[in-house]
Amino acid sequence: MTRWLFAASLALVLGASSVRAGRRAGPVDATQTPDGAAIYRDHCASCHDTPTSRTPARDALSARTADAIVASLTGGSMMVQAVALGPGEKRAVAEFLAAKPAAAKPSNAAVDPGLCAARAAALRDPASMPRWSGWGNDPGNSRFQPQPGITAAEVPTLTLKWAFGF
Repeated sequence: MTRWLFAASLALVLGASSVRAGRRAGPVDATQTPDGAAIYRDHCASCHDTPTSRTPARDALSARTADAIVASLTGGSMMVQAVALGPGEKRAVAEFLAAKPAAAKPSNAAVDPGLCAARAAALRDPASMPRWSGWGNDPGNSRFQPQPGITAAEVPTLTLKWAFGF
C-alpha cells in the first residue's frame, strides 16, 4: 500500500512538472523577440480578462507604465505568477499591456541628474551625535535628551517649515 501511494505521488508530481515545463511561452531562440500578446493570452488573460475582487482588469493595467508592470512581475505582487517568464518575456508583456512603451535608457546618460554638483559635507561621528533610541530615549522613559542638537539661544530663531492641517 505504501509503495503504491509513493508511486502515485511521484507520478503526479512528475506529470505536473512536465505540464508546467510544456506551458512555457516564449521564443524558440534567443534572437527572436517575445510576443507580448501571446504571453498575456497564455499566462495572464485567464485572470485579468475576467477580474474578480482584487484582480485588476486589463484596462486598469493599461493605465500603468511598462516599467511599473515589469516591477510588479519581477519583485511585486505578480512575482509568483511570473516565475516561469524570462526578463525579455516580462518586458514584452509589460509593453503589450502599457499604454506607451517603456522609455529606453541611454547608455551615455549621467548616473543621476538629480545629484548635487558639490560634494556633500562629511558626516559627523555617530557616537558624538544625540541619540534617540526609541519611545522615551531610555529604559526609564524620561524623554530627556542630554545632547541637544540646538542651544537655548537658537530656539527663538526657529521657523515653521511645514505643518499638517486636520
